[in-house]
Amino acid sequence: MDDICVIIPAYNAAATLQRAVDSVLGQTRLPERVVIVDDGSTDGTAALADKMAAGNDLIKVVHKPNQGLAEARRTGIDHSAQQWIVHLDSDDALVPDALEWLLGVALKNNLDIAYGSANRIFPNGKSRPQNHPVEGVMTGTEFALANITLNYNYASWGCISRRHLWTDDVFPAADRLIPSEDTLMNVRLGLNAARVGCWNRPVVNYHYLPTSLTATGALHGVERWRDYFAQLMQTLEQRGMADTCRDRIAILKVDRIAFYVRPKSLTLTDPWARAAVADRIPTATTKTRVLQWLLHFPPLCYLCVTLNRTVKSLFDR
Repeated sequence: MDDICVIIPAYNAAATLQRAVDSVLGQTRLPERVVIVDDGSTDGTAALADKMAAGNDLIKVVHKPNQGLAEARRTGIDHSAQQWIVHLDSDDALVPDALEWLLGVALKNNLDIAYGSANRIFPNGKSRPQNHPVEGVMTGTEFALANITLNYNYASWGCISRRHLWTDDVFPAADRLIPSEDTLMNVRLGLNAARVGCWNRPVVNYHYLPTSLTATGALHGVERWRDYFAQLMQTLEQRGMADTCRDRIAILKVDRIAFYVRPKSLTLTDPWARAAVADRIPTATTKTRVLQWLLHFPPLCYLCVTLNRTVKSLFDR
């Protein structure tokens, strides 16, 4: 049976959760289950979720201590029994026929994962498409590689996936908080999949805030990015892909250190960061080489990155 579960992780989402749930309940093809995972919220999220569940048998609410987005997604899957999984962030909304279209295109093309695109919605009500750079069907391995390629941005939302792909080893360890967890999960998910399809057909209204961590850059210490890349490399080594992915990983390291490391942590005293900056990457672009040079002067690098984000934000209004 091609049944669907929509999983909505929610942390302090009282202001937006109703909109997300309403977008699911308003689908042209309803899911068989909606699981709201209250991830230790301290506002009115838990009470709102319970109220919605009390009035609708489709909705199941799970309350848990706060452990982050990846663990919330894992909990939602653990409390589902449906063949197909759709993740929806609590501050976004599905377009009315998203589930019908996603399931249809997945079945038509014999896919394990099917992606649509997003409408990026700005606070002033304006919107613009957020498209994939490439459309069509690819292998799971190609999808995994795309997730470690700059400018290929695949989230855990905006798609439908077969539940059996979500093995326990897809998720980061619960006791290790890392950045970019969706990317790490997508690499592992892709390596579990045979066929993945991506199309620039909107299925999600992505409510974008220029002040959010996604837009301004969630800054972490070097040690968390070191842990992230260690887990990523371990996954690739287990599949015999580490050597072929060396340049992609090296380029990604430089980008993440430059754009997503806290300024106070941005020093070259850390051996891992120093090696990434000094790495002579055969396929490095001009951007990567410039970032490597800037990283020798952390205050200047941080200033340039901040200016870059400021200029980009001017086009997001």
